[in-house]
Amino acid sequence: HIKMAVHNPLGPVSTAACLHFNLSCPNVGVQEQPAKPGMVLTDVVLNQPEWADGYLLPPQRPGLGIAFDREAAKRHPAQMSERTHLRRADGSFTNW
Repeated sequence: HIKMAVHNPLGPVSTAACLHFNLSCPNVGVQEQPAKPGMVLTDVVLNQPEWADGYLLPPQRPGLGIAFDREAAKRHPAQMSERTHLRRADGSFTNW
């Protein structure tokens, strides 16, 4: 198998979903994530994946293993932003 790395630039719900996916695939090599679980939106996403010795642990609860507090989420409204536009020397767009 070729090892794969799941891209997760988002938050704790995405981390839980990626962990769920990773646990079902034999060829996952590494999980990218933006922050250590339990550090972001702890009032909104309850029971975030646990972290030990550099590894995410399988959830002990059903489904993704998390609970979502809708009322707490209202205290964190979305902030829209536009990605940086990168250009080459000739003015054309490019990736990161």
